Amino acid sequence: MTTVDVPAAAAVSARQIRRQIRDYQNEQRSIVKIAGAIYYAIVVVAIALGVFGQPIFGFFGVVLSGTTAAAGVARAYSSVVAPAATLALVGATLRVLLRIGPVWLPAVEVAWLLRAPVRRAGLFLARLLAAAIVTALFMGTVASIVAAVSPPITAIGLVAVCALGVATGLLLVAVGVLLQFAGETAERIGGVVGGVLAGLGVIASATILVPSTSVIAAVRDVLDWSGPWGWFALAGHGGALAIGGLGAAVVLAVAAIVALVFALPRVRLGAVADASARTAIIVGAATVLDPGALAPAAEARRVGRRRPRGRLPKWRGLPAFIGQDLLVLRRRLDRAAAAVVIALGPGLALALTGGGRASAIFAGLVLLICGTWAAGLTTGPAGREANAAGLSRLLAMPAGQLRTVRLVLPIVVAVLWGLATFAVLGASFSGSMLMWLGLGVVAAPGWAVGALRAASRGPVRNDLPVLSTPMGLIPTGPLVWLASGLDLAALLTLPAWVAVGLGTVNSQLLLGQLVFSVAGAILYARRP
Repeated sequence: MTTVDVPAAAAVSARQIRRQIRDYQNEQRSIVKIAGAIYYAIVVVAIALGVFGQPIFGFFGVVLSGTTAAAGVARAYSSVVAPAATLALVGATLRVLLRIGPVWLPAVEVAWLLRAPVRRAGLFLARLLAAAIVTALFMGTVASIVAAVSPPITAIGLVAVCALGVATGLLLVAVGVLLQFAGETAERIGGVVGGVLAGLGVIASATILVPSTSVIAAVRDVLDWSGPWGWFALAGHGGALAIGGLGAAVVLAVAAIVALVFALPRVRLGAVADASARTAIIVGAATVLDPGALAPAAEARRVGRRRPRGRLPKWRGLPAFIGQDLLVLRRRLDRAAAAVVIALGPGLALALTGGGRASAIFAGLVLLICGTWAAGLTTGPAGREANAAGLSRLLAMPAGQLRTVRLVLPIVVAVLWGLATFAVLGASFSGSMLMWLGLGVVAAPGWAVGALRAASRGPVRNDLPVLSTPMGLIPTGPLVWLASGLDLAALLTLPAWVAVGLGTVNSQLLLGQLVFSVAGAILYARRP
């Protein structure tokens, strides 16, 4: 047996440590580092525009040409829908920024540098600039599109609109940084405000379904003058409004810069570490193309961060499982509120695409996706039992009996959601409103079964074949994962989809949907 003498590590003096820290700080503040972050942000936006720009601008080209029924509807309602959609986008952007940071660091820097004696503002500067540029360019592009669908637009109006969009993006990043550093409570409040703004935008868009021009005009006036979401459309008309838009853009940009300067020295280490952990999970899932890794990680993080609210009902036997699902629903009231808002989705999809046969089919697709998502509000425990065989064995219950009791609350939620959704759709279609509401009730088990299948789909399978496309190879594993649940829900709600596509409902379709739903629920509960 041979031995190898390992020389002792050389001692590192305090002077060397200070020099290394000083060199790292200078590197983070260097022009090369900042320019690299800016270049990376611009490339990301350019790639996104290259991939998604053609279909988006192609759609708006049809809208502006006025050659289709959808174009006429979109132009008629653009004064309401455009600012309302922008309001929803502002809220959603704020919520996304708070989810990913907006200030974060890679795992290595969190472990070695976050608690080191360094000026932390320099650590965050490059990535904060990248986030600000991406958000500003994104909002500027959206603002230009909003102005394009609200003609007439002038040259100075277009400049004002772009400036307003960029300034709004900068302000959103600044607000996100302030909320991130203000504390966990402020961060949660900011997320709630973002969700409320997004919901209000969808609800405001839904006013086009109201057969009252006075209501639509009142909503349009409120949106026009209440924030940047309405200023975009106003500034596009040029003249004094455009000059005012440029002035508002300057004010917003200055406010954003002042807010960032105020926020950076007040860094909360816990907030940065938490945001870095979230971003690492998102980046890891995107790298391996496994969206299934996001939900369990987010659930574990959410449960670990805060004290759970509520207690299990004192029910025994099978009702105890229903009580557990009910407790999950009570703890996720934000998702329940989102389900109420997206009940307007199929009706909006029908109204904004012209109301023809093709738009009815598109509304049916939106109905399938939204219905399956709404029914899945309480399927978390069922998914954990399906993916952990040991846990289900410890319950000492037959699998079929357990699946049957787990179906109860998702069906109840889907019934309530279906009543609200088909009340909106029934007002746009022919046929008895009572029959449309009945269709929403009998389609609920189909959505519930699809939601339970989606909850138990497990991780992405990377052993499936790939597709060869002009853009390169596309793995089918993530596509199969995304379709799991929706495929079963589409099969079990086929009569409802046919009714929406035809724009009418009759007793045969109603009976057919009842048979499909009951058969699907029984087969799902009794499957081996």
